[in-house]
This record gives sequence, structure tokens and C-alpha cells, in this order.
Amino acid sequence: MSFLKIKKDKNNLEYVDLPNAVAAFIVNQKNEVIIVNVKRPLIDSSIEIPAGLIDNDETEESAIIRELIEETSIDFSDEINDKTFNIQFNSAIGYSNQLLTLYVFRTKKEIIFKKEKLDQEIINVGLINIEKLDEIISNKELIDYKTILGLSVYKKL
Repeated sequence: MSFLKIKKDKNNLEYVDLPNAVAAFIVNQKNEVIIVNVKRPLIDSSIEIPAGLIDNDETEESAIIRELIEETSIDFSDEINDKTFNIQFNSAIGYSNQLLTLYVFRTKKEIIFKKEKLDQEIINVGLINIEKLDEIISNKELIDYKTILGLSVYKKL
């Protein structure tokens, strides 16, 4: 069974039918951002913010809380609610119907990862200073659109 499903719209144009997704750009009190190194096809791995697909029975909120537990081992359910800043966008208009909801917020939690509890797709999880993140994006060492957009939105808050 293939993960990717090709469909046609009313004009008979093809697009990739994908489930909606969530991501979180989280900054701690030391101006560090949570990042994960994730196994990815074609490029082996990618440095990016925590993210994942929304299951059929989930809301965006419940999906991002679940993904953060799976990818960071930290429960942010006390900080994510209907007042948490988020934006929704389509990263491939005209090619996919997937919408991604990006949560952007500061946390007061002390960030301690329990790496033995991470999802199997996660190679590593850590913190990066926001200035260093800006630098590796400028140097094209990090090319993940969710992370780049998260940083851009965070700077404007």
C-alpha cells in the first residue's frame, strides 16, 4: 500500500491527496528552539521542528500534543489550547491538498528529553539557540520549510 495517493480535481488535474499535518516551533526561556533529526526518504535525515500527520479521530491540538510526546517525550498539553498562536498553510498549492497547522509559542517548562521514549523515526532531539538556527538556515544547512516559517513567524510575534 502506497502512502501517496494521486487524485484528480474537477478540472481533471492531478494532485497528491495527503492527510493534514501539525508542527510546533517552541522556544524556551534561554531562547533555544526544540529541534529533531528525523529519518527522511531521499536525504536520509532532516533537522526540523517536531511535526506529524493528524490521525482521523484527532483535532489539530490533540495531534500536536501527541506528536510532541512521541518526538520529544515532553507533554505540552498544559500549554497548547485554543489560545495558542497558530497559522495554517498549504506548502504545495496546486500539487497537494495537505494543510499544515503550525503552533508557535514560548514555554516556561524546563526541557529535559527522555530519549529512550522517542518515536523510532527520530534520530535525535535537542535544543538549538535561536541565533544559531538563523545562521544554519542562512547557510542552507537547514532547508525544512516548517522550521524556516516557524522562525519567521516567531520573530514577528
